[in-house]
Amino acid sequence: MTLFRALFCVLASMAMPAPQGRLTETVLHPPQLQSDFALFRKALEEAHPALHRHTTKREMDREFARAEARLTRPMTLLQFRNVMAPIVA
Repeated sequence: MTLFRALFCVLASMAMPAPQGRLTETVLHPPQLQSDFALFRKALEEAHPALHRHTTKREMDREFARAEARLTRPMTLLQFRNVMAPIVA
């Protein structure tokens, strides 16, 4: 899967409603969260045509670091989505 497709899938999944049970019952552990986050960040940085148009690289790096620092405990898909949401807002 190309990075652009991966990024599109992540962003689309954040915008679409999902069955509430799946979002609140599926638990991801820190290694999986960190791996998924790393892929999300790489895809966003490589595929987004204007990532730093309204936000400087320094500010984006700070947001990425802030979100990544929260990935130290198991969390549901909904909690993980809420961690990533400020980055794409």
